[in-house]
Amino acid sequence: MPTRAGLADRNVLAVVDDPALRASLQFALEVEGFSVDTFATGEELLAKAPLPRRACLLLDHVVPRVDGIEIAAALRRHGVDFPAILMTADTREIMRRRANAAGLTVLEKPLLGNALAEAVRLALGDR
Repeated sequence: MPTRAGLADRNVLAVVDDPALRASLQFALEVEGFSVDTFATGEELLAKAPLPRRACLLLDHVVPRVDGIEIAAALRRHGVDFPAILMTADTREIMRRRANAAGLTVLEKPLLGNALAEAVRLALGDR
């Protein structure tokens, strides 16, 4: 596992409204050597200052008020242009097209095996 200093470029910013899922994702990714900050809403993430210079966004698709795709769009309007992964159980083609048009990688729920860590590694170019 990398040292804390080695985590500088292995940041994950996760927006997930469910507290139990947030904690589980944080634990799973930290075990894999990532530095993880979690947020219940996109607004909480935008209020964080300063953001790391490099990170992967991990967005839950279904959250109150706005969905993960809309959160990504709002973050990009504020100059946050990190690679982003959308976690979803919605496998409809229209949702995939919408996510891909927004520049998001789609990761289907349930998250099986090491799929989450592998998706984050790929997004960060950490192979």
